[in-house]
Amino acid sequence: MLDVNKNFNPNRQIAIIWSIEDILGLRSDLTEEQAFNVLKEIERRHDCTIGVNWDVIEEVANDLYPKNSAAGHTAENKDRPVWSEAYSNDLLRIKTWKEFKDAGLLWFINSILHLFGWAITLIIDTETNEVKTAFPARTKFRGFDQDTNSDGYKNVTKYIADNINELLKECSDDEALQEEKDADNK
Repeated sequence: MLDVNKNFNPNRQIAIIWSIEDILGLRSDLTEEQAFNVLKEIERRHDCTIGVNWDVIEEVANDLYPKNSAAGHTAENKDRPVWSEAYSNDLLRIKTWKEFKDAGLLWFINSILHLFGWAITLIIDTETNEVKTAFPARTKFRGFDQDTNSDGYKNVTKYIADNINELLKECSDDEALQEEKDADNK
């Protein structure tokens, strides 16, 4: 274990300490043990490009100890956010980050965002390959290598081919809705 007092040189280093009190200040519903588990998980997931901030703390705390559980959260929808059913309807169907990524859309969107120095960043659990969290981030990274671009184009093309009928129907439905609105406004 690191002895901070022994090894810390205030003339050459800084140390920023987060405590269970910080966690409990954000999530007073947690026990001290749960708050410490949140700190340990933050340390395990630490990404030096993001650091530790209130958003990271909240995300990890909510991952480990969700605030609300939904009665309808079953095995079939366990990979969906608990709140997705409340927002899903005819106009919106919430998907997982894995579906978004597998369709090639994360690559496609990041290709555009790189132009502006931004990216959608995913934190993926290396053991389960599940997306743990996602967030926008500033980046100096621009573009992708040739293999990643080739895979991205293939995935997006496959997504379009597999979903073309639904996409065309949605466009037709949009046109019909607009015609109805136009007729109502006359």
